[in-house]
Amino acid sequence: MTPVTVVPEDLGSKRRLLDLTRSLLREYGVRPSRRRGQNFTVSPSYITSFSRALSRAHARLGGQSGPVLEIGTGLGVLTLAATRGLGEGVTIVTVELDRRLFEASSHAVGHVEDIVFVKADGLEVARGACMPLLFSNTPFSITSPLMVELARNNCFKEAVLGVQREVADRLTARPGSDDYGRLSVLAQLFFRVERITSHPPGDFWPPPEVSVSIVTLSRTKPYEPSVHGFMEELTACIFSQRNRLAEKVVERCLRGLGAGDCVGDAKKLIGPVTRVRSLDPGIVEEIAGRGARCRE
Repeated sequence: MTPVTVVPEDLGSKRRLLDLTRSLLREYGVRPSRRRGQNFTVSPSYITSFSRALSRAHARLGGQSGPVLEIGTGLGVLTLAATRGLGEGVTIVTVELDRRLFEASSHAVGHVEDIVFVKADGLEVARGACMPLLFSNTPFSITSPLMVELARNNCFKEAVLGVQREVADRLTARPGSDDYGRLSVLAQLFFRVERITSHPPGDFWPPPEVSVSIVTLSRTKPYEPSVHGFMEELTACIFSQRNRLAEKVVERCLRGLGAGDCVGDAKKLIGPVTRVRSLDPGIVEEIAGRGARCRE
């Protein structure tokens, strides 16, 4: 039997994408895992929106040639679309952990030049890679950890992600809102975050329980391990008590992290009636910087 392949004409028809997805899953014995958040796009509109966002991100980098990184190859549909949107001179290094999906995608789009297939843990690759652009129709199970790796790795200047709508809400939430939290601080401190579009569950197979949003992240400042490593510890502590008065929570967390000597300085940055959920990312960073110096 001739292996099923993906061709550009498949990307323009939802019926063809759905039939193709089912055929590939059946041919390679893949049973999509709800636990891993394995949902494959069958929507031309999603592919078009994602590709346009990716092209704009690449343009912000000056349209430079060289490698870019995809986390989660899936069936290779988005990988194929990306080769068309990024143009000549760009090599896509696409990473897939699932053995069957790796086999399916490397056969389905292996005929396309400038794609390098890697079977590995995407989070580990993102941790050590040095490429300016990352994109991912992100498996739901690694969305937050991938966001952390993006922030920590200063090589990444641009990213385009497909994430659960609830995660997009958190990435873009303003201080004081219900969705604002630790992930909001991490994203907004290092990136300019923009939600591009949102897509219903029916744009994927099998349909997830939630909608999916496309977001772009453009780096605005570097991650400094000495300060921001402490900040990650601090935010884990304070946002576990997000509705309480920030002065008391920050004091308790700083003392618990061995930075009690800078409690007085930290309190000067916080209003007496400010709740943790209302702390601006810049204020959190300043408190963390003082805390890191105290702990030294």
